[in-house]
Amino acid sequence: PPSLSPSSSVEGPDGRRLKQVHSDQQLLDAITVKVTNLLSMKSSCGAVRRVKVPLSEGGSLPFKLIGGNSVGLFAIDVTPATSDLLHHGDQVLEIEGRGTRHMTSHDAAKLVSDARECLSLTVRENLARFMSIKDQFEYDSFYLRCTVSHAPETKELRLEPGTLLKVVNTVLHPGSWLAWSLDRNGMETDLGRIPSLSRAKEMYGESVYEEIKEPFHQQS
Repeated sequence: PPSLSPSSSVEGPDGRRLKQVHSDQQLLDAITVKVTNLLSMKSSCGAVRRVKVPLSEGGSLPFKLIGGNSVGLFAIDVTPATSDLLHHGDQVLEIEGRGTRHMTSHDAAKLVSDARECLSLTVRENLARFMSIKDQFEYDSFYLRCTVSHAPETKELRLEPGTLLKVVNTVLHPGSWLAWSLDRNGMETDLGRIPSLSRAKEMYGESVYEEIKEPFHQQS
């Protein structure tokens, strides 16, 4: 059959004339744009590199990490002495041989802080991805159910046993995590700080948060 122009029409099942919304050329243009964007993002990813980054004098890291298990981990603020090994915005794929795909920012920070003399990293340039996440603050994503009552004196969320939480940042505030409280339907209601796991254990004991893999199920 011949191609339809944007202004052409077809006959509907009830005999009425229906306007054709998209022409073949419009669909082709949309597909071309999508493929071009995907290829552009892919081409912005450099080759995978394995590097050993020496620690600075005093044992400090010559770079910082941002990101988490929701967006990936990236190196920033790389010192000039390390810039031949590591670049600002490099995506960190492995730390000391451990994959970072499901690693929270808190877990990554703890792992790099344990390094001695040098840190083994697997990295690649991924500038497009880095630019898309660098100004965010919701780097992590995992769910908890609170098992204690928490009536904070500071500006933290009030928690009760059974409170559902979505943690979105585990390094933004020392001793605290940033989380959404959720209603029974899984909708985000209030955003605020909660005690980090280590501080909550100090305050209330071992059983503070229960991690939930699949907190919400669709009703059949």
